[in-house]
Amino acid sequence: MVHTLPPWTTKWRMATIFGQIDDAELAARLGSIVTFDRRGNVAWMDDFEGSSLKWFQFGHGPAWSVDLVNKRALTGSQSCMLTCASTGRYEAYISRYQTLTVPGKIGLEVHFAIDEDISYIEIKLHVITGDIRYEGYLHLYPGTAKIQYKVDDTTWADALTDLYFDNTTYFYHDLKIVIDTDAKKYHRLIFGERTKDLSAIPLYSEASSGERIGYQITAYGAAGKLAKCYVDNVIVTQNED
Repeated sequence: MVHTLPPWTTKWRMATIFGQIDDAELAARLGSIVTFDRRGNVAWMDDFEGSSLKWFQFGHGPAWSVDLVNKRALTGSQSCMLTCASTGRYEAYISRYQTLTVPGKIGLEVHFAIDEDISYIEIKLHVITGDIRYEGYLHLYPGTAKIQYKVDDTTWADALTDLYFDNTTYFYHDLKIVIDTDAKKYHRLIFGERTKDLSAIPLYSEASSGERIGYQITAYGAAGKLAKCYVDNVIVTQNED
């Protein structure tokens, strides 16, 4: 390749193929799950293939469950199915913690599909530094077509409105939240083709202890229903722009 030219071209005209594509595009074409938003460096990811779940799982109320299933997968052959409780708090969730290796802008990308009985989805991405936990805390409401962020213990505010939520369980919604652990603020929210700059908004905070990051995906269903949410291709990133 000739110096000073872009990495996707050559000096000479070619009849059938380009001479080269960049490494990120090559990885995507070879089957990587990092295809929605490629910014940042991958710190951890899960495509929910294999025989065991890599997450802590829990719920409140009877008949909730978290299962690896061979249906409704975004990629591969499996996804994680959250079945919400029919009474009580009507929820089921998966969560994980890991070491905070690179402070700064950290992202959480989640892909999910829902049925018509899902009331809302809760997404948390938080960092614990000493005695304070700072949280990127979102609620996604299919019924009102909006995403809200948590301001304080009693207040939520709109981040994005007039969104499209499909509830056929065959349509996967794409979401990515990026927080700035240095500034203790949100940074960016992506939902489908919509992007929102949240860099002026402080993260929700509360007392805690330790040094780690964590993330949690919770599905809440309607009363008396065993609502289902399918989750696939969760990606944690660091060094976001």
